[in-house]
Amino acid sequence: MAGKSKGLGFGQKFTPHMLVQSYKDRKWGAARIVPFGPFKLSPASVVFHYAQEIFEGFKCYRQPDGSACLFRPDRNLARLNASAERLCMAQVNTKRVLADICRLVKKDQKHIPDPPCTLYIRPCMIATDTVIKVHPSPTYTFFVILSPVADYFAGDDPRGVRLCTETEYIRAAPGGTGAAKCGGNYAGSLAAQHHASEG
Repeated sequence: MAGKSKGLGFGQKFTPHMLVQSYKDRKWGAARIVPFGPFKLSPASVVFHYAQEIFEGFKCYRQPDGSACLFRPDRNLARLNASAERLCMAQVNTKRVLADICRLVKKDQKHIPDPPCTLYIRPCMIATDTVIKVHPSPTYTFFVILSPVADYFAGDDPRGVRLCTETEYIRAAPGGTGAAKCGGNYAGSLAAQHHASEG
């Protein structure tokens, strides 16, 4: 049964389950599919103080015969590992993670919306060590959540997406983290985005 497609927006609704996996003692534990819900984290967790976290995003499309397919997940998971390397985080086994993601999608397949909407897949990794010290965390939580979504740039403006060239705020520089999918890169872009929307 196809999921409903009306009023989805982007990243506002989530399926009932998520995938969770923990890294400790230099190895990953078993991946678990659990109910979607909040994490319990120490206020001292490294992710909050030194932003050691990464994420990815790709989509699952419902096919005319009712089946579903993922769009190039192998490349996104390879990029996840590239981001992990840049931020000194644990690598994932991309083949195993892809199999786990497929299990999660199958579990919540009735929430895949009809075209042109899609199911957005968001893998994330966060540092969970609880020492306030600048260092690579020895422990991580990897998780995947699913969100039925409409077009990211949906709107009523007939001109489509408007762009502004920014010369003051810099997101990427040689030797920086611009190629990594880490939250700090996006937080650093908010001032430029606000500036553009004001103009």
